[in-house]
Amino acid sequence: MDTLVRESPPAMQTFRCQFPDGGSAAKQALAYVVLGAILGAFAWFGIDRTISFPHIGGWLGGGIVVCATLGWLVTRNPVLSIGIDDAGLTIERGSGTRKLAWTEIEAARFQEYSLPNTGGQTITCLLLRAAGENFELTPEFSDDDATREAFEEALLREFEFRDIPETSQGLPSFERTLSLIGAWLFAASIVGLLAAHAAGFHTLGTIFGLASLFSGSVVAWMTRRQRTSRIVLAATAALILGGSAILWACRVNVREVLNKWEWVERRSSTSGERSSGERSDGR
Repeated sequence: MDTLVRESPPAMQTFRCQFPDGGSAAKQALAYVVLGAILGAFAWFGIDRTISFPHIGGWLGGGIVVCATLGWLVTRNPVLSIGIDDAGLTIERGSGTRKLAWTEIEAARFQEYSLPNTGGQTITCLLLRAAGENFELTPEFSDDDATREAFEEALLREFEFRDIPETSQGLPSFERTLSLIGAWLFAASIVGLLAAHAAGFHTLGTIFGLASLFSGSVVAWMTRRQRTSRIVLAATAALILGGSAILWACRVNVREVLNKWEWVERRSSTSGERSSGERSDGR
């Protein structure tokens, strides 16, 4: 009987990453200052236009501070290299080196994100769940795609060989996350609807509560492959059928009830305004 034998990989495949900016610290700082000053000047021209040193300097300085802060947050810990061997991954970053054994990696996948206003361009991130932490790495390689393709192929081959799934409880898929958001929105809508009626805001509570509730149901329909979404859809159907049956059995005229709520709320608002006016006159 033939058996599948996996070829032994090299001792270590190291993929060197290109520094995100490719420039020195002085060039980066100068770029942040220039970009921040340009943004501050545009903001001053569009909002303020007061010709005085404090105003102009404030806008320019604010733009520089914002750009420098954002730039530092993005580039403070770049990925310098990623090594792959039989033991696991060796991730070298600006702040140090981290080794992740294959047995520590719970889930991993490549995730593409679309960049707005770029004509369909995307950025590919490596998402990892290992040692109880989530890692989102965006290694940058040279301009040619050969290194990136070799890197992705090597990792995907290792993930498949070691049966590492794409998702887990700690690293859910986007569909799973969206499903949970829809479920929370659905549940919060019911609680908010009941709270609004208890506080006396019948009309607004009903309108906004039902709008939010059906928004959660729409999200559940979009992610109906998830178990949580199917529960939300079943609850939505039960609410619609059960509510319609109760209204029909009790012979409730919805239009009359809404008009009554609106009349009561207007009367309460008018009474409150009169009481406030009388107290003011008493003073």
